Amino acid sequence: MVVFRTFSVQGFPVKHVRNRIDTKTAREKLSPRREPYWYKLQQGCYIGYRASTKSGGSWVARWRDTDGNQHYESLGPLSHVSDTERFDEAQRQARNWFRTLGGATLSGYTIKHAIDDYIEHRKINNGALSATDARQRLYKHAVPSLGDIKLTKLTMQDVTRWRDSLVRVSDDEDDVRKSKDGANKLLSTLKAALNLAYRKDIIGTDKAWRRVAAFKDVGAARKVFLSDEQIRALYHSTEG
Repeated sequence: MVVFRTFSVQGFPVKHVRNRIDTKTAREKLSPRREPYWYKLQQGCYIGYRASTKSGGSWVARWRDTDGNQHYESLGPLSHVSDTERFDEAQRQARNWFRTLGGATLSGYTIKHAIDDYIEHRKINNGALSATDARQRLYKHAVPSLGDIKLTKLTMQDVTRWRDSLVRVSDDEDDVRKSKDGANKLLSTLKAALNLAYRKDIIGTDKAWRRVAAFKDVGAARKVFLSDEQIRALYHSTEG
């Protein structure tokens, strides 16, 4: 039986997933068979790994069109890259192939898709705690306002407005500074998710977010230095 990776609304597996293909160690545990072990990239788009008794195995892409017909593309063993890079290389080649099919274009790939892929990336590369932290912050602050926007339709204005919306309006300068500092950290995390999509060739340009700058000089509380005259005035005001 083929075991698919299944996700909850938050993008995490809802049950233990067997037959993983995303790491070299996991692939080495797979039993050889003709039917590939499949990994879902998005609706109708999959990459598969066909385990073999020989070292390496081979990769294949699969796309289901709107009529329900399945299309396959052999990606080969991907031996030109290291074992640890083959999963990412398979995704890159598969996405390029999907684009050539017209109906399989990734134009339906949204910011939420990018965030979910990034969360999974962090879980694999940095651990569950790191992924959970990113999910909580991005699902709270980014998904509600940006999540439904298609990545190919995202604009610099969208990202800038979102960044600015994170800044609190207050007469307390330090409170505003803290909110800008928090906005910078969220912007950095969102950019990391979008840059991952860019590196995987899901989108051909990063101009929508690359030029959105962080707020300057908000990383620490403002230090106030008194002049000698101010120090003397303060001293005299406290005498007696």
